[in-house]
Amino acid sequence: MLRVGYLVVLVAVCVWSGSAWAVNTVVSDSSKINVLRQYHEERDLVLHYGLNTVAQECFTTSVRQFDRRGASDGGPWNDELRGESPDDLFIHEWYFPGAREIGSWCAQLRTAPGTFEMQYLAAPVVGDEDSQWVRWSFKEYTAGAEYRVAATTYTETPVTAYGIRYIASGIAYDAYFRLNELQVFLTAGQNVSYTDGYNIFTQPDLVTRQWSSPTAGAWTAPNGGDGTSLRNGNVWDDSELKCQNQAEGAYAGRAFVRYELNDQTPITSFTWGGSDGQGWRGNWEIYTCNGTAVDPAELGNTVQDLTANGWVLQYAYTGTTEIGNRMTPADFQFLNPGYWENILVVWDGQFGAMRELEFYTTLSLLPEPATMSLLALGGLALLRRRT
Repeated sequence: MLRVGYLVVLVAVCVWSGSAWAVNTVVSDSSKINVLRQYHEERDLVLHYGLNTVAQECFTTSVRQFDRRGASDGGPWNDELRGESPDDLFIHEWYFPGAREIGSWCAQLRTAPGTFEMQYLAAPVVGDEDSQWVRWSFKEYTAGAEYRVAATTYTETPVTAYGIRYIASGIAYDAYFRLNELQVFLTAGQNVSYTDGYNIFTQPDLVTRQWSSPTAGAWTAPNGGDGTSLRNGNVWDDSELKCQNQAEGAYAGRAFVRYELNDQTPITSFTWGGSDGQGWRGNWEIYTCNGTAVDPAELGNTVQDLTANGWVLQYAYTGTTEIGNRMTPADFQFLNPGYWENILVVWDGQFGAMRELEFYTTLSLLPEPATMSLLALGGLALLRRRT
């Protein structure tokens, strides 16, 4: 009983110590919102191909293709087609649950087709659907070329869309077209709430400060990437976070990255994916806190060390199965959904590397601020009775 009461106090005091419930409510830059990544209220949280708002369909004229639905899953796996004839096409469609005003897009191509056409669905699906698809953008590439780093965001004429699709063609014989991630963004200036279920971590003003562990005390510094590597929206580039000091299968040292947010921000769940074939297999955790949190660099590196000093554990993984690898970008729910100002990621030094951490909010999982205030008061009362 004593242990249970103590944990309640830790959570409550940390939640209560923020700035009087001033919270982020509207995103500052809707043009950073990818409409292909959104929490869907009618589905379970664990969706191994990402938190998509939309039904997806893949079509191809070739039988030698791989329908992994990887082009919008937040991880480095891909749509893929091996060319057999000059007439081969790969078509991937997404249908939105309602109208979306879109203005730009980015295709992270591993190996390019000859042509890549973006089309939008101009009306809800009624009757002859094909007649409602309208060309939005058309690009020509060097077939088979790799665009690993130079993924370009293209600004287009703003349109109201009920769906989006691409058509890849001009795939050389016995060569591959591979698309690691397609992102389609809202136009700027839209009123989008943090609780609409989109990934909020790409907002440019959300993180006011971020830093990584030093090689000192109980900690080891990352030797690749930094906090930006987890929130830049890219799943196929050279930016990845790692403390890759060990051979595969070996674990030694612990590292962290910490983010200070500009205000208390509602967060209920998160997803992320690992580097291609190198997802983390060792222990890792995510913590949050409000107010002035103790710098982890001054503490030990265990869960007990951190939670005893005000950090609230939101998720802990222990095991040897690869998490967030190229096949299964992973989705998780916070143990304590709420409004948070600090985020801490801690992991074992190991062979693997991670990228593309995304945070989401859904109203069905979010407690009211008043409820959390009562929890804090109850926790303080319990603390007085114990002391």
